[in-house]
Amino acid sequence: MEKEKHYSVGATIDGAPYATRIDVRGHALVGDEPVEEGGADAGPKAHELLCASLAACTAITLRMYTDRKQWDV
Repeated sequence: MEKEKHYSVGATIDGAPYATRIDVRGHALVGDEPVEEGGADAGPKAHELLCASLAACTAITLRMYTDRKQWDV
């Protein structure tokens, strides 16, 4: 059985009132709030990042499934 890998995710308030730097496995993302909500709009809102991650997970899972089934999509 392969040993499970663990990755850390870090989030740091960095700059404008809500701008947050998010670090994952050497990748950097920025989350923020729109100007009308007190942020600088330097990145997506937290719930938008959550929705984006769910969309990416769904798309990747579907691609893996179609590849395994060798379906021409």
